[in-house]
Amino acid sequence: MRVWERDPSTEVNLADCRSPIAALLDSPVHIVDPARLAQSWFRCVATWRLRGLAPFATDAGLPGRIRGAFGARLAAGASAEALHDHPCSFSPPCAFEALWRKQGRMSAGFDHASPWVIGVDPHRGDLDATLTLFGFANEWLTAALEAMTAALVHDVDWAGQTRLFVPRIEILRRHVTEIEGVALPPPCGALRLVFLSPLALTGADPRERPASLITGLGQRLEALARWHDATLDGAFDRVMLAPIAKALEFSFQESEIVSWTRGSRKQDRAIPMRGLTGAMEIAGAETQGVTVRALLALGATCHMGADAAFGCGRYALVETG
Repeated sequence: MRVWERDPSTEVNLADCRSPIAALLDSPVHIVDPARLAQSWFRCVATWRLRGLAPFATDAGLPGRIRGAFGARLAAGASAEALHDHPCSFSPPCAFEALWRKQGRMSAGFDHASPWVIGVDPHRGDLDATLTLFGFANEWLTAALEAMTAALVHDVDWAGQTRLFVPRIEILRRHVTEIEGVALPPPCGALRLVFLSPLALTGADPRERPASLITGLGQRLEALARWHDATLDGAFDRVMLAPIAKALEFSFQESEIVSWTRGSRKQDRAIPMRGLTGAMEIAGAETQGVTVRALLALGATCHMGADAAFGCGRYALVETG
């Protein structure tokens, strides 16, 4: 992981929306293969346990509402420049700059990915809310922890469109786990993805275009590799992955489409959302060497499909033999 450094004497050009963080993402130092990326994949997983909120785990819109509250708290500590979509003038840059502001395009049609994801899980009668930060984004972990803690207690719209009673919000515990590396599943007949949040695909039912989930995940992992100061140098691009994805066999079990809405502060309206629940089984990965197994193992840490920033596409990876 590359530790953030910045020369305090360097003047920020406010006419240029390319920040020093974007410069790091645009020019990674290391070229790695999928297996090496899996070995070096670094993340911190912060978990907040909230008393009595387990029933809210089934609300597909909750991660998105947590995201919005988190962003508002980051904005409260942001520089004026970052709030107006210019490079942050703070040294080091504010957490809003690093974690929220768009850092430009990685390539034509693909933005640099936000280096974090949100999840919610029931724990007996309580709820675990998680925030995972990847690579050098963890230089802003302390600010992220304080922003998320305040957001969970004071700002999240817990009820949303449900009719659930919202008790007084109480955090029972907060802890952070550092994890380096991702274990790859051994070669096996099939891999099963059990979706922990709805799987979304822009403009389509995921069951109709499952191969595009694989190529899209490759693009996402290339973007997050840059937060590790690395590039896959085409190993996960669409041209390379397309024939591999088409050679795989996909099947879905216990799947159904669920719908919800999310609010957009920028557009000041409710946006309809759709996603697939259940599980997806993928056969044929053992014939593709380490590529597909590395892809899916990494994806289990950062979600797949569309709207990952809103908590969609989170899954557990299970070997089926």
